[in-house]
Amino acid sequence: MLAVRNLFKYYGSIPALRGLSFEIKRGEIVSFLGPNGAGKSTLFHILVGLLRSYEGEIYFRGRKVKPFYDSEYRSLIGFVPQGTFLERELTVEENLRISSILYGVDGWKDKLDEILRSLDLYGIKDKRVEHLSGGMKRKVVIAKSLIHEPEYLFLDEPTTGIDVNIRHDIWNFLVKMSREKGVTVIISTHYMEEAEALSDRVFIMDRGRILIEGSPQTLKGSVGRFVVEEYDAEGIKRTYFDDKDEAIFYLEKSKASFKTAKIREVSLEDVFIKVIEKNEGCDSCLL
Repeated sequence: MLAVRNLFKYYGSIPALRGLSFEIKRGEIVSFLGPNGAGKSTLFHILVGLLRSYEGEIYFRGRKVKPFYDSEYRSLIGFVPQGTFLERELTVEENLRISSILYGVDGWKDKLDEILRSLDLYGIKDKRVEHLSGGMKRKVVIAKSLIHEPEYLFLDEPTTGIDVNIRHDIWNFLVKMSREKGVTVIISTHYMEEAEALSDRVFIMDRGRILIEGSPQTLKGSVGRFVVEEYDAEGIKRTYFDDKDEAIFYLEKSKASFKTAKIREVSLEDVFIKVIEKNEGCDSCLL
């Protein structure tokens, strides 16, 4: 289990993380969802050992760790950063071979072939990285992070800017890896669909705080089951209901107050909008 207790991080006098506390169980898929500037990347950079300065405590397998200084801890995690940090003039296989050398991986050839096949990269293993699409490069970065068979895999905005087909390929791979091999997957994202499709639990963050957490279904249930969206000159008004008949009755009563409207099921985006709006202008409160 990975546990964080009262984690703070400041850049000068500016707080980036404000007292985060949470636990992540082995084998879970967990998403940290939030707008730009929420603190997601800062949190990940601390947990993977890229930032050494912070306040608070981090526990892994029951012992207190300082990721920047703890080589044993770092050997058990993998990290997929936002950028595509690959050797452009080398092939896919050569990039992975370099990672296996750096991690001291024995039997690297068999492991490399297994990962390449799992991510549908085997057919292009001899292709130079500079000739790959953005989505295929992301797959290679993910493959590199797994060559040493980590227990925990951190992915910072893993599918930003790639096409929907490759995005779904990556989602399916991550779910399979978690369910079949017990790898704990921890994702930073601003895609509602990604968090909802993948996650056992979702943490919604804003301005360095965790505002709410739970399974996607539980979070949606906290808002309601159905939403009425009314559209007029001032924008969109959303009203939430637990029962569809109540939503229809509301629509019938208020039909003169809008130009158009619709009823739909509640999504994770509705939860996100509500908690972020509630947190606006509330610099010292938690939800």
